[in-house]
Amino acid sequence: MKSPLQKIKDWYLSLPIDHRIDIGAIIGMSCPGFGDLGISTETDLIPEKFIAPIDEALSHPATEVGMVLLLREAIPFYFISKRDDQSGWKESKAMMQELADKHDSETFQRSANSMDFRAKQWLSTCEKWNDIKDCLTNEYLNQYSNPFRN
Repeated sequence: MKSPLQKIKDWYLSLPIDHRIDIGAIIGMSCPGFGDLGISTETDLIPEKFIAPIDEALSHPATEVGMVLLLREAIPFYFISKRDDQSGWKESKAMMQELADKHDSETFQRSANSMDFRAKQWLSTCEKWNDIKDCLTNEYLNQYSNPFRN
């Protein structure tokens, strides 16, 4: 039986660097267990500091399951549920375009222009998360943490 926390780690490491930074920063600042992550953490160190407590939890089954429980709720709450719908991205693009036109702003225009690409990336990240959800269920975790499993 594959470690559910290892599945989360593999998922995280497969993501584009900007997604790893976003996820590491938000989870690290809002969830217990990621004490080395904070507002002053250098951006390029965020993925490494996010993975460190996951690696530590992988060394003990009880903390591994606890970390899975935390991440399986926090990641969808902060990211998946907010970025898995194409219509939300279209609304954001329209809003950025409206702001660009209204304020003759290159910054808003660049944001509007990049929205389709960002949407495709995040939709892919969300699909990858959905691919591992079967390993994050209570049933799977109970079976995984059972010391008498085969």
